[in-house]
Amino acid sequence: VLEQLPQFHALLPLWLRLERRLTLVERQILHALSVFRSPAPADVWVLGVGEQAEALAQLLRRRLVRQDEQGGVALLPALREVVYAELPVEMQEDLHAWAAQIRTERGEYTPAAYHLQCAGQADAAVALWYAHREGEIHRGQAAAALASFDKISLRRPPALPGTDVRVVRGELSQNDSHSAQGT
Repeated sequence: VLEQLPQFHALLPLWLRLERRLTLVERQILHALSVFRSPAPADVWVLGVGEQAEALAQLLRRRLVRQDEQGGVALLPALREVVYAELPVEMQEDLHAWAAQIRTERGEYTPAAYHLQCAGQADAAVALWYAHREGEIHRGQAAAALASFDKISLRRPPALPGTDVRVVRGELSQNDSHSAQGT
């Protein structure tokens, strides 16, 4: 049913009713998963406290969360939008900072930079990505990185050396034009 109701306004009342029936741990997992744009590593919860593993299993049984074949879990896309929109901004930032840590630990620097940028840590996002730019570009992450860095204001002066978003954007744009030309 949730997959057939992709409208935010249609899902909001359903989410509010459902949320009351979930345990605190189940709600925490759904809140955490709502910040991930792609499947989050399931081991974050499965290897954690037993209560978290059981809560994740319950969410999977209820089909509020899907598991992929690479060991990842994700909220249903329409539900993700509703859950995320209902979170206070401060909680969104905290969860994005936590997601950045998870992605960084796994060497996923472009998604980590995205989460840092969403957490209000633009300088840290640029610095992290820039330090790993060559590997990320070779992994095909240039377009995703550029999309994230396009959301950072150029009016913001860099707080740390090596965090000038202009430099990163220029390098990524140049890389993108070389890719388009086939060079």
